[in-house]
Amino acid sequence: MNAKRAACYALLASFALMALDGCGRSPPPRPQTPSYSLPALAPRPSFDPNARPPRPGDSTYSLSTDSLNGGAFTAIEASAVRRTGGGPGQVVNQALAKVTPGRAVAASSAPVATPVALPGTEAAKEEEKIEREAQLALEVKDVSEAATRVFALVRAHDGSVTKDQRSSGTHSTAELVVRVPSAQFDAFLSEMATVGEIRNRSIKAVDSSLEHKDLGILVGNLEAALARYRDLLQKATDPLQILAIERELERVTADLDRIKGRLDFLRDRVARSTIAIGLHSSEPPSDQTPFAHKPQISPGVRALSFVDVRESGTSGYVGSGLTLRLPSSGGESARGFILDVDVMRACCKSRPERSDWAYDILLGFDLYSDALQSGRRRWLNPYLGARVGFSQTQDRGDFAAAGVFGLEIFKTSALMIDVQARAVALVGNPDGPHAAVQPSIGFDLGF
Repeated sequence: MNAKRAACYALLASFALMALDGCGRSPPPRPQTPSYSLPALAPRPSFDPNARPPRPGDSTYSLSTDSLNGGAFTAIEASAVRRTGGGPGQVVNQALAKVTPGRAVAASSAPVATPVALPGTEAAKEEEKIEREAQLALEVKDVSEAATRVFALVRAHDGSVTKDQRSSGTHSTAELVVRVPSAQFDAFLSEMATVGEIRNRSIKAVDSSLEHKDLGILVGNLEAALARYRDLLQKATDPLQILAIERELERVTADLDRIKGRLDFLRDRVARSTIAIGLHSSEPPSDQTPFAHKPQISPGVRALSFVDVRESGTSGYVGSGLTLRLPSSGGESARGFILDVDVMRACCKSRPERSDWAYDILLGFDLYSDALQSGRRRWLNPYLGARVGFSQTQDRGDFAAAGVFGLEIFKTSALMIDVQARAVALVGNPDGPHAAVQPSIGFDLGF
């Protein structure tokens, strides 16, 4: 008898520790709603036509008017060649002086002249060169489905996808960057409204007409300088002349290729618009509960059995119970505070000594597992709990303390089905302490 009583007291102590642990645990932060911030676009690359990385052996120089004008270069061509030069130096001046007999070598460099376009480049004003880009943040029900619809729209508009980055969690997101022909930019943006609700957007246009024109002039000037260097190379006989002119040919060719590359980049930016699209899920993933918050009150009914184990023998009972649960109490990981009222009758050939009926009124709480999404799944949410209260069997009242293990089989915003098992310690009646096991299946409604 004393051993059983000690076991009951140990069980009560474990329930008390469980209660203290559950009440002292800080709840995890509530999932935040999506911010609908605009997706990032890569900044427009800057370009300095005068900048070039130095190479070993480079010498700074300038081409003086005396060494260029007159017998070898015209004034416009001299200006174009000077435009490709840098600081003071003598190597090319000496080489060109030998190629152009009778011309004096300047002791110092001439001031750099303003670039002059070659004849014929002053054409009529061309149409404006407009680069267009947009940033959109959309709220959608399903991110994967919305991304598939975006890809279909891109294909329909002869565009391409340059970025596809996705993340999952409480709210799934996707970040896409697409490019579509500029002529279809407005039509594409209009059709994006069919994918989801546009929560935030930004549209920007950059006029790059002047940069196109300046680079076109630079290309013409460099091509003219390149042609003249090749002509000089044909006339040169001195090895110093040949070496100096070949180095200038290499440098001018590199500058020309670099500027042509920038011009091709600008033409592509004008021909195709860039659109960054952020997709934000308005609902949790399908493996979580479909309601955004817990119900305030959840009444339910349970079918249960009760196996009472005593020294005098074991009795079996079956019955039903009512449950009132407050899901929003106790924090994010708490299943809530619970009140259970059960009525049972002896069954299975049991012959209780004094009464065939048993009753209990229990109050307690349940906790979900943090490792298993804190009860936010639609299927199979396990939980642990504790109950204390009053129980009566065989016309004798007992103080009851129970440990609970349960499993929510299925849960929606309006209905929950769960099974649970309780291990109950009963003390305080004249017959002495005893124990019971109480399995049940329950149906709860959410309000």
